[in-house]
Amino acid sequence: MQDLAALEGLVGRYMLFGRIGSGGMAAVHLGRRVGPAGFSRLVAVKRLHPHLATDVAFTQAFLDEARLAARVSHPNVVSIDDVVVDGEETLLVMEYVHGRTLAQLTSRDSGGREAMPRDVAVALVLDVLHGLHAAHEACDESGRPLGLVHRDVSPQNVLVGLDGQARVLDFGVAKAARRLQTTADGSVKGKLAYMAPERLEGGPSTRAADVFGAGVVLWELLAGERYFGAEDEAAMLPLVVACAYRPLPLENAAALDGVLSRALARDPAERFATADAFAGALLGVVAPAARSEVAGWVRARAGGALDAVTAAIRAIERTSVPPEEPMRAPLPLAHEATTDDALVHRGHRSRGNRVGIAVGAAAVAALAAAASLRAPSPPSASASASASASASASASASASASASASAPASASASASAPSSASASASASASFVRRAPRPSPRPPEPEAPTDRR
Repeated sequence: MQDLAALEGLVGRYMLFGRIGSGGMAAVHLGRRVGPAGFSRLVAVKRLHPHLATDVAFTQAFLDEARLAARVSHPNVVSIDDVVVDGEETLLVMEYVHGRTLAQLTSRDSGGREAMPRDVAVALVLDVLHGLHAAHEACDESGRPLGLVHRDVSPQNVLVGLDGQARVLDFGVAKAARRLQTTADGSVKGKLAYMAPERLEGGPSTRAADVFGAGVVLWELLAGERYFGAEDEAAMLPLVVACAYRPLPLENAAALDGVLSRALARDPAERFATADAFAGALLGVVAPAARSEVAGWVRARAGGALDAVTAAIRAIERTSVPPEEPMRAPLPLAHEATTDDALVHRGHRSRGNRVGIAVGAAAVAALAAAASLRAPSPPSASASASASASASASASASASASASASAPASASASASAPSSASASASASASFVRRAPRPSPRPPEPEAPTDRR
């Protein structure tokens, strides 16, 4: 048995492990994207087969799948995360969904083909129809419809996760009006058992062909057998061309037959106009199962296959530790102050504070002198009070001036003013008007942060 946790190679920033699936163009591997600071993420990596990697046409078709699918963002469509072209390696990186395809879940290895519970089958096909409708409505960067058609709606291209949700995958054979690589004239891509009859007759591929394919998938899930009966494509071909509706081999299925007969009509014009309309008709006749019920059905069908994958994922995450990068010092921003700048700013604030103290002392002295002049006292007492206030102002200003060598000369002039109260008040007022305002407080330097 293949070791899914064995490292098979490193392409770009992706570690490739064991193969979990294979198709006509590529193999699908478990992968792990690694990045700086220990970042990692589990992904599914579609890797072009070696004999096709050097074929320009196949490589172009492979890249077209990424371009088209990347335009579709919906929970019922497997998302495309990245494209890697490295030498002769071409990788398509997708979200990893822990689950199985409908083909695997309904194969004989998973318990044989048998009728699925109606509500579970309807829940799964409703998810498929919602994903298809999102693809059909997808637009390019300018908002113009892409005209995207899957053209290969089949159990192999429906992935059901353990979360009970179905997702459409593999747009490798899709056709859009602006695709870079076109299918050769006359060639038909897809699976005959799910192919609309107009495609065999050379008609255009439209969303009606996807509605037909989804109808065949639903019929087979409900009936537990092939819609066209034959397993051999040679015997199946005339049945597909005739496309006569087969009623479901179930009891009390008249309402479902009414919906399916329209989805599987031979004339595309008689089918549901959109996948969304098909979904609405289904909801009108059968209530879908809850997500938890679908998840339980998947677990019962997947058996040990998913257990092996789960064990491999745990081994990958335990042993393939991405390398750590050394921490680098962040680059300082232009507005961040250096240590010297911070010291200069603090010095300016200290000098400004000392000047403010001197100004305040002189103003208090002037107000006290003015108040003494207005008091009703004898002239001698007034003069004595004025002289005392002047002396007090002189002492305060002298103390302030000695505390700050950078105080303006006007502070000294105020301190040595004449003994008259009016002269002292005038000098103090003149000092207050001329005193420079302290500079605004600059911002504190921010703590360094990791700017990576």
